Amino acid sequence: MKMNVDNRLFVNSVLLIFEKRVKADLIAKILSTIGCKTIISMSIYDSLKILIREMPHMVICDFEMPDGTALSLYDRLQAHPVLDKTPILVCTGHKTKEVLNNISVRQ
Repeated sequence: MKMNVDNRLFVNSVLLIFEKRVKADLIAKILSTIGCKTIISMSIYDSLKILIREMPHMVICDFEMPDGTALSLYDRLQAHPVLDKTPILVCTGHKTKEVLNNISVRQ
């Protein structure tokens, strides 16, 4: 079912950071249906370069990636004078309170 959506209400560009390409491709396909431009990265290191170059409106990422966690990415963004307001949506399969509390206390 195709929805008529005013694309101006949505984020225009999203950086997807996932360890597995298939996850990023699936999310990119979904976001493209509402007019989002997506950029895919497989590591935090590459993502930082992309963030500075592309300035996406938001980031969607795995909690754990080969070269760090979403928390380390968040800390690096907070230390950057321009990227510090970039929203991050973290996807995780972790169910322990400790992991989830560490994510939720970062604002």
